[in-house]
Amino acid sequence: MVVLWECQECDRAMGIAVGRPVGSAVVRSGVRRRFRESYRHLRHAVMPAYMLFIARPGSSAASTAEITREMEHLLREASLWRAEE
Repeated sequence: MVVLWECQECDRAMGIAVGRPVGSAVVRSGVRRRFRESYRHLRHAVMPAYMLFIARPGSSAASTAEITREMEHLLREASLWRAEE
């Protein structure tokens, strides 16, 4: 999973790219669903930015909790995580 970002006076926007190597259409749809659910749990703590999460083939085996942890880690690494108040 990779996050790329760019922000110039923007609001939050999140995209998900899930290619064929991840699995069948049914599998890719499930991966997108888990990514959206993970972001839903984290969006309150994310700074405004345009984000693109790219699912890798191993993403199909990851649980929502694992995706959420990885997503949070990537957002912190990209300095898009708001400091705890």
